[in-house]
Amino acid sequence: MLDLAHGTLPRDLRKATAYAMMGVAAVGGVGAATSSADAGIVRDPYSVWDPYARAQGQNYLVGGPGLQGGGAIHLRITGADANGVYATRNTSGIFLGNYYDPQQGGMRSLYVTAEHNIADFYNAFDVSSTVRTGSNFNTDPGQVIGVNRWVTGNMSASRNPSMRDYSFFWGNTTVTGSNVNNVVFGEAFGNLAFVGYGRTGSEAQGNLGIDGNARAVFSPLDTGVFFGFNPEIYKQGISLSGNQLAGLGRVTSGYSGALVVNSLGQTVGMAVAGSVGTQFNGVSVFQSFWNDPVFMGQFNELSTAVPSPGALSLLGLAGLVGSRRRR
Repeated sequence: MLDLAHGTLPRDLRKATAYAMMGVAAVGGVGAATSSADAGIVRDPYSVWDPYARAQGQNYLVGGPGLQGGGAIHLRITGADANGVYATRNTSGIFLGNYYDPQQGGMRSLYVTAEHNIADFYNAFDVSSTVRTGSNFNTDPGQVIGVNRWVTGNMSASRNPSMRDYSFFWGNTTVTGSNVNNVVFGEAFGNLAFVGYGRTGSEAQGNLGIDGNARAVFSPLDTGVFFGFNPEIYKQGISLSGNQLAGLGRVTSGYSGALVVNSLGQTVGMAVAGSVGTQFNGVSVFQSFWNDPVFMGQFNELSTAVPSPGALSLLGLAGLVGSRRRR
């Protein structure tokens, strides 16, 4: 059985769930926060670990400059139901890079998350979304970037295990920092790291609350896929031991849309579901990107657009005017 983690959305914001997704809703705002000097994206689950989390047997914290490109981001979605009751979902997503936006013009950041994260808010009012790039979305949020618009994934649907479950979205601006590079996709093999902003916990302690930290959970690639999931789209990691001290475990609530990387630091997919219960052994289901022509085709369309000749001419003219004004 897979873990249902839709949290406490008001009734008018809820959708029927066909299987267990890892998004989580948490009502409440953000406390006082300070941004790190270098608001770099969360990276490198294989080298920099949090000593306290290791000592407590909890999911490891992550950070550092090790991935080949892209990175994990926190996604916050807020909306109101028909009665004016607001709900906030704190969940995960993947930064894909900074690209030219053909619809709005100019360079913007591009991301992807699970379609069901935003689909629960389709009937809501006053919906707004923001991205945070830091190691903790409360105390070290990094850059805070508003979501400009959503682009529904091709052949994608919310909570339908026979179809894809992803949506792209554009930020209002680019992600900056010394370790920002565009995503590099690769093949799934060996020990995979699932990097997101979900609940922590351990075999001894069970599931604990979301504390805002980005964490990595290791889960070796398995040859099968959970019953009902389309094997052409989904794959899974499996952990037969819940020992977080050994770096093993499964994804929990809040990891929906989380980054999945191989040991080379390449992005292989996105987490969508995990085993039910308080034990950390079980499966972590993810949507595979690197070998999916539908996902890769749409990503390539979004990420390879270039300014029109007219726009380039205007940009050149604006630069010329700017240079004259500086004289």
